[in-house]
Amino acid sequence: MSKILSTSDLKAGDVILCFENSKFDPLGKKIQKVTGSEYVHAGIFLGDNMVVESMTSGLTKESISNVIARYDHVAIIRRHDAWCESNIVLLRYFAEKALETGCKYNFSGVMKFKQSKQLHEATVIQQLEDYFSGNMVQKSPLKHQYFCSEFVVDCFIATGFIDQSAAVYYNSETFAPGDLGKDPTFGYFLGYISDDENYQVPEADEFYNQSTWEDIFESKT
Repeated sequence: MSKILSTSDLKAGDVILCFENSKFDPLGKKIQKVTGSEYVHAGIFLGDNMVVESMTSGLTKESISNVIARYDHVAIIRRHDAWCESNIVLLRYFAEKALETGCKYNFSGVMKFKQSKQLHEATVIQQLEDYFSGNMVQKSPLKHQYFCSEFVVDCFIATGFIDQSAAVYYNSETFAPGDLGKDPTFGYFLGYISDDENYQVPEADEFYNQSTWEDIFESKT
């Protein structure tokens, strides 16, 4: 079985992927239907037990324990080389700036997600050509609204781990929570956390039989 973690195992920059449960709302059901993943929400860990996440009420900073309590379990993914100390500083600065602006939830982005993703995939080569020919205006990762995984991707862009040219391909509005767990740009599976000590992660979970971050990287040290 995949590794069970505690909140003390987390590091700044870890991505929190939240698994659906019987209590989740109609928006979560729509996300699951459109994306095909049972991970319907995402946030990013800042350290000091705090997570930044975009909720339907807007962008917010919440304790990791409160985030975990809302779901049956969460999966943690970690990009080991993304979060040097200088990038952590940039991450926290970007998160605080976004919080200060009172960012709303990107409802329209969620509702149009499938169409936006299809259009992006069909036109990404042209977009890259436009970027390198100077015919595309660069988008700022600091926006007035985000849906949850959109904000996580924009954190990677804001810190420079995903540079501006790559950001054309990594269009934050085309990444669902489940997509983050399938793309190693955002991290490798680290383990699960649940606030129920007797909880059993379903064997059908998409990360259940994956090698963990430690299996991949700690064995090489």
